Amino acid sequence: MVSIIIPVLNEEKNIRLCLKRVYSQTYRNFEVIVFDNGSTDQTSSIVRKEFPAVKIFNSPKNLFVGGAMNYCLKNFNLRKYILLLCSDVILDPNFLEEGTKILDKKPDVGVVQGKILKFDSKNNKKTNIIDTTGFEFFRNRRIINRGHGQIDQNQYPEGDIFSFEGAVALFRHSSLLDSMINNEFFDQDFEWMADDLDLGWRMNLFGWRNYYCPRLIAYHDRKTTKRTSRGRLDFIRQRKTIPAKKRMLDFCNFHLTIVKNDNIPWPDWPGFLWREIQLWIYVFVFEWSTWPAIIRMIKLLPKTIRKRKEIMNKIKSKVKNQKSKMKIKSQRIKIK
Repeated sequence: MVSIIIPVLNEEKNIRLCLKRVYSQTYRNFEVIVFDNGSTDQTSSIVRKEFPAVKIFNSPKNLFVGGAMNYCLKNFNLRKYILLLCSDVILDPNFLEEGTKILDKKPDVGVVQGKILKFDSKNNKKTNIIDTTGFEFFRNRRIINRGHGQIDQNQYPEGDIFSFEGAVALFRHSSLLDSMINNEFFDQDFEWMADDLDLGWRMNLFGWRNYYCPRLIAYHDRKTTKRTSRGRLDFIRQRKTIPAKKRMLDFCNFHLTIVKNDNIPWPDWPGFLWREIQLWIYVFVFEWSTWPAIIRMIKLLPKTIRKRKEIMNKIKSKVKNQKSKMKIKSQRIKIK
């Protein structure tokens, strides 16, 4: 029932524990594919020697997480449900069992987001600090990892969220096929930042629910954050903890995601513009390393606009088909 895809690049430090927890699942009907993006360490060797049941694909170049998923979805015979799992994530034993139950019961759920808690890799222990419960969306277009840094008190109930976060996500295979745009599932122009947000947003537009369930628990050794800042100084401190290339890609890809997917209603424009003005001033004055994002955005803008047209046309087609189905249903009721 489940294909587990684990993209890796020089993950000898994490892959052993990650796979041990995969094979400790109470739900046993799964296969594991490790997609090696060109590791130069012992990652593939560890997998072959210690986990012979795992299928390994060695890519000649780094396709990043999104590209690895795209390749597997197009070239492998994957199962009904697909778990995207980063190698620095440790699954709770009931993760797959709880996740497949939800997908079995709720056919309109496209992806299930679990409660992801922080893993303290230095001390090799789990914590009760929330890493993420999915992406939270604000009207000014600020997007954060919901609950990040909070103590877990079961404060987030089960239900719909704006988008999943890509460290560990359980998909319905058919929802990914339905969400394909430009012959891609994850946007490979993004490389490796915000492509999860982009896909989750698009799945929402196409009528697939992004669904959070606190019974799906995993632990993540995250290095950076996307929480709400506590003022301008805290925002600057947060930005400085993120590597320069990540900041650049995040700035670029966030704006490309807006172009692709968003139809900003008039009441949201003032807050959105005010936030944008502050963000652009900060980048121009204090964050010169992010300036290449502007050139990158300009280069990708025509292609992104074409993708937007494809998305909007698909939404119109879906709405039209839905209205047609409703009309047929209504006619049948009248005939009866």
